[in-house]
Amino acid sequence: MSDTNKKFYISKLIIKSVLGTLSKEEAVNFDEWLNRPGNRSFYSRILKEEDFEYKVDLFKGLDTEAAYLRLINRIENKQQGKNQVSAFGVRDVFKYAAVFLVLLAVGYYGFLHFSAQTSSETKISKVIDFEPGYNKATLVLEDGTEVSLEKNEFVKEQSLTKVKNEDNTLVYHSNRDHQTTKSVGQNILYVPVGGIYKLVLPDGSKVWLNSSSSLKYPTSFEGDQRIVELSGEAYFEVAKDAKSAFIVKTKIRDISVLGTSFNVSAYNDDVLFAATLAEGKIKLVQDNIEDVFLKPGEQAIVDKISMDRTSVKEVDPEVYSAWKNGTFFFENERLDNILRKVGRWYNFKTDFTQDKIGEITFTGLASKEISAKRLLDRISKSSNITYEIIQNTENEENLIKISRKKEL
Repeated sequence: MSDTNKKFYISKLIIKSVLGTLSKEEAVNFDEWLNRPGNRSFYSRILKEEDFEYKVDLFKGLDTEAAYLRLINRIENKQQGKNQVSAFGVRDVFKYAAVFLVLLAVGYYGFLHFSAQTSSETKISKVIDFEPGYNKATLVLEDGTEVSLEKNEFVKEQSLTKVKNEDNTLVYHSNRDHQTTKSVGQNILYVPVGGIYKLVLPDGSKVWLNSSSSLKYPTSFEGDQRIVELSGEAYFEVAKDAKSAFIVKTKIRDISVLGTSFNVSAYNDDVLFAATLAEGKIKLVQDNIEDVFLKPGEQAIVDKISMDRTSVKEVDPEVYSAWKNGTFFFENERLDNILRKVGRWYNFKTDFTQDKIGEITFTGLASKEISAKRLLDRISKSSNITYEIIQNTENEENLIKISRKKEL
């Protein structure tokens, strides 16, 4: 068994020791490990109440049962040489304990990352923090009227549609059978930095719009196409209609479906465009470029530098839609990409003092309900980096300056 596999095997034994599910052979192996120099004190540190409560708070709010099953499966798979993973969430107290133990046991060897080295506490020049975002958006009606949806419940008639905003969800009820001479108008939903919002379109399709994103759509779908225009990121659950294709237009690729669930990330400031399919079947379309079809569990990526190329790979779709369920989930992802994404939630930009720092890769997850400082602390404690929070009170622009920690 390789050194890495041994470490994950020990993590598994620690979990089972708390859950009381060790087999006789595993109990022997665990006792042997526990009696080695330094391991008993490490095991005691794992069980400290304050650390336990912190991890429970950090990882609550997840799709916990599924996350627990993935945790166990991936630890098993790691022993067979498959992908490394470092952090998950679970449902009840014992399963929270399992996650906590993996975080510290795996963290003991390299928490939340592959390439960084564990080091000392973060040094912060100022005690400044950014609270997480929340449900907020602005709706632009067909006549140009702007309506803030933040804590604003209303019902409004709009040509062929009744619009209702309630419980942080904007819902359209189309009245196609109603005889009218009114033309179909267009609405735009804007979600700012630090926001997220759910939308139910006139056909019943559901859309979750991520921070710094917008969606343009008709107040009623007519004809053989249902066309919406996306800038930013959204998760779609499209209502089936064999007579009317659902088309998501972006600046990079258009996506055509009949009824399915998928995530699209098409931010203007991202290097990559990505479409990830959870259920059904989708087609990526672009003029003068061959169509690309995706199956469930596949992701299409377009590099904006070489726009004519589309690569397809197998992924876990839950990783790329976790944001809509209140979770940051990153798998072997570069730090510069991670901080760009979380910065849209906490409203900050990032400055790296050295370009190479942004290339450090991390795997892990955290609740979107924690503050920015707590998330940055987790990243810093697991790597050779430190950060400084700079707040400009004049223009309300926030900056996180990332540097390498000084060698002692």
